[in-house]
Amino acid sequence: MLRQASVAIDSVSFNQSGSAALSVALASALQQDRRITVLSRADLNRVIAERQMNAQAQGDASPSAMEGLRTAGYLIVGEFRSSTSSHANSISVGGESRVLSTSSSTQMSGTLRALSTDGSLVEAVDVSVNGGGPDALADAAARALLLKLFPMKVVQVDAAQGVVRLNRGEDAGLRAGSHVRLYSLGERIVDPQTGTLLSEGARTYVGDIVLTDVEPGISTGRFAGASFPVSVGYAAQLGAGPSTKTAGGTVVAPRKKAATGTAGKAKAEPEMRW
Repeated sequence: MLRQASVAIDSVSFNQSGSAALSVALASALQQDRRITVLSRADLNRVIAERQMNAQAQGDASPSAMEGLRTAGYLIVGEFRSSTSSHANSISVGGESRVLSTSSSTQMSGTLRALSTDGSLVEAVDVSVNGGGPDALADAAARALLLKLFPMKVVQVDAAQGVVRLNRGEDAGLRAGSHVRLYSLGERIVDPQTGTLLSEGARTYVGDIVLTDVEPGISTGRFAGASFPVSVGYAAQLGAGPSTKTAGGTVVAPRKKAATGTAGKAKAEPEMRW
């Protein structure tokens, strides 16, 4: 499991143009997580140049620039846009329509991607925020990306008290009352030829918990209904029950109802791979 990561904000556009304000806000939001080190693109270029010179001094005629890039861990790119809609409140008097007031709302949305140093996609998150400006958008995007890089997991189980604790809290936008789905994990899948990690393993849904207490970096929940077997290391995902959005506006898909058979009983949810 990933414990720490270095990132560089490579290219973030807003409304099809570069946005320095959004890039700065995103770097600041990511830096709030102690597991993240944010490097500038200039720092990466300096590291690459230094490694090239060192390699040449040691007699390597073709140093690899990608060795320098590996010090960053991930390159962050994204495309975001905003749209504004106007609304008029009017009444009809004597066959004439009169506007009483007007209002407008702005929605910002887009995709943030984490790329490996060779340019291949590692993770991608879709983000949507209603109002708030670049800071709100950056905060929501950072939280969504961090949940991908450092997934929520069960870190403690008190079966006697029916309590489950997770390794994420306010830092992931969680709040008391949020419903969280828990999954058991299968064996990790590794490509035997390249040694590349293909999957953290198949996951199988086991049940829901409802968060009762949320701190900056940890949260506590209780079973949503009858208890079920839970072990440390189980994966957790926000998105069940009435709470389908994290703080900051990051949209999480609502829970789907289980399909039912002819006897009216819920079918087992199929295993999913990530």
